[in-house]
Amino acid sequence: MMARLVECRDGVDLAVESALSTVCAAQPGMRTVLPELLELDAGRTSVFRLLPFGFTCDHDAAVLVGVISRICWAVSAALTAGGEARTAAELCAGAAARMISGSGAPALVQRKLVGELPPSSPQAVNAELDDVREDWSWARAMAVHAAKAGAAYGRDLAMTAVLVGEPPERVPAWRAFGRLYGVVRQMAEDRERLFGTDGGAVDGGGTFLLAHAAEVLPPERRADLLLLHERARDCTESSAALCDLLLSAEVAPQYNKRLADIRAKLASMLGELVISVEQRALARWLIDTSVRSATLYSRGPDVSAALEFR
Repeated sequence: MMARLVECRDGVDLAVESALSTVCAAQPGMRTVLPELLELDAGRTSVFRLLPFGFTCDHDAAVLVGVISRICWAVSAALTAGGEARTAAELCAGAAARMISGSGAPALVQRKLVGELPPSSPQAVNAELDDVREDWSWARAMAVHAAKAGAAYGRDLAMTAVLVGEPPERVPAWRAFGRLYGVVRQMAEDRERLFGTDGGAVDGGGTFLLAHAAEVLPPERRADLLLLHERARDCTESSAALCDLLLSAEVAPQYNKRLADIRAKLASMLGELVISVEQRALARWLIDTSVRSATLYSRGPDVSAALEFR
């Protein structure tokens, strides 16, 4: 599966370069800014953002959505960065709209695709994330990240559904799947931010895991969590202690149970969508690999059995 996704990713990246070269031809001053803009979003397309390839056999449609998605992720990163990057973000957003207009799709389909492009300002979502940090509740984290990271994946699948001719009443089901998948991707990123690749806590971030821990720990342990979170960025000992607490038997097993419940929901939703067996296998691989990346492995009793991959 990975080899196939890498091939798809390379095709999307080539198409992105072609689309943005048109922008650079019209705006020579952007020749250095646009590559820097893409670097703000990790430099190239993540294979885990290639969800459309798991939902349609129409390769051209999946590539078009992949390119638009790549540009939209870069726009989001640029808006967050501010400064000169915002000017580049506006040009990139224009490039996405021009790609849609040049896609050859019917006018009604083009209007629907343009309507899926993200807003020009990230302030509202950023304010919501600040609320999560204050609220420290799982329900709040789920709602906000479904509207943030989840919205991007939901957008991509909604665009895919429109391009392949799904009936309008079926598009919301595709969007809902993408939004929940985006939540799992955020959980995987949370785990990486907190523990890195060597198993040691690297910063105090990780909205989902911290919100979960705050809910399941007794009051006195919750106070420890808040204090360690506050100190973790600047204190190695606090960072290690935060890691130990989050991987403890008090926290990790229940977190993995929540993750398993989300995976089961995604599997159920996937079963209701009309896609080919081959595409379904790719989509399941993306789900299962993302869930594995988000799973915690306790330093107490083994909790890996909370998740089964079949």
